[in-house]
Amino acid sequence: MVGRVLRALREERELTQEKLAYAAGVDRTFVGMVERNERHVTINTVGFLLDGLGVTWEDFGARLDKSLKARKRG
Repeated sequence: MVGRVLRALREERELTQEKLAYAAGVDRTFVGMVERNERHVTINTVGFLLDGLGVTWEDFGARLDKSLKARKRG
């Protein structure tokens, strides 16, 4: 679920995985793996990705909460 939300945020900002990876200080392949939920991420890593996206923890939490609620309904 975290990966799906991060991907949506990245796409809304019209960033490539490469640009986000550079801004967050991680490898591009890592970003792809996170978005596909192939890698678990630490709180610190999520923070780096959010910084690279220019998204606050509050905004991310709200998006994640909305996504979880939608998943439960459907």
